[in-house]
This record gives sequence, structure tokens and C-alpha cells, in this order.
Amino acid sequence: METMTVDKRIPWLQAGLFLLEESGTANMTIDELTQRVGLTKGSFYHHFKDRGGYVKALLEYWEEQMTHRLIEQADLQASSKEKQRHLTQLTLALYDSPLELNLRAWAMSSPLVKSYVERVDQARVEYLNQIALEITGDAERARQLAEIAYAVFVGGQQILPQIPRERLLELYGELDRLYR
Repeated sequence: METMTVDKRIPWLQAGLFLLEESGTANMTIDELTQRVGLTKGSFYHHFKDRGGYVKALLEYWEEQMTHRLIEQADLQASSKEKQRHLTQLTLALYDSPLELNLRAWAMSSPLVKSYVERVDQARVEYLNQIALEITGDAERARQLAEIAYAVFVGGQQILPQIPRERLLELYGELDRLYR
């Protein structure tokens, strides 16, 4: 019988994402993390060499949970159109969270964070491109549609006031018509 190992760092990583979502990097200190998790600094240093090691693990966790896991969920759908619709619904859940916005702000001052955000952006656009290519059969058009879809997601969060999710859904509906 195969046993599953539990990553004991998960509560630390979840707390970090929560803090990033709640207030950006302002309160993401080891003291605040230990308070959120309810464990000691010794426990933190048992799991992470230092704050830099924690940040790297946090970014890897964010990439896995908010990109690769969502792609895996979308891939469970039967058709490319269903993958696209499912991904839109998953995206709407991310859209209202300031986590992505706060990570992008952090990337402006951290080369490490910037490298992860760039990698995540590239993976997301590549997946959107793959779906668009399956739907349209036209490589150039698929690339354009993928880039437009992702630009709407990122840009919609950046515009002040943020584009309401209902309007974002309308914009994706318009974009969906372009796939025909």
C-alpha cells in the first residue's frame, strides 16, 4: 500500500499567500507568519533555511496551486471549448482576489518574484494558446486570442476601479465569439 507524504510546509505557504492577498508584502514577516500558523520561529527555520528560502517555496507553491493545478482541472474537460469555459470559471475565482495584483506589485522590486510571475504568465498564455489552437486550427490567430484573453484578465485587475467580474465575463463572451 502506497502512503502519501504530507508536506508540513503547506500551512506556512498558505499563510504566506493569505498575507500577500490581505496586505501585500507589508505584513509578510516571520513574526506575522508564526502568529498566523500558530507555531514557533524554530518551526519556521526547521522548514525553511531563511526568509529567501521561504519566498522561493512560496512562489513555487503559488505557481503550482494557481497555474498548474488549474490547468490540470481544465484538462479534465472533454473538449477544448469545455476546457475554455471551465478555465474562465476558475479564472473568475482568482480575479476578485488581490493576490495576483500584489504579486505583480512585488515583482516590480524583486527579481526573484519577477522571474516567477513571468514564468507563470508564460505558462498561462501557452495553455490558452493550446486551447485556442485546438479550437481555431490557426496558429497565428490562436496566439493572438490567447494573448488578448490573458491581457483582459491581468489588465482588468489593474484598471481602477477594477473591471467588475460581470463585465469581465461579458468581455470573455465577446472574445469567445472571435474563436469562431
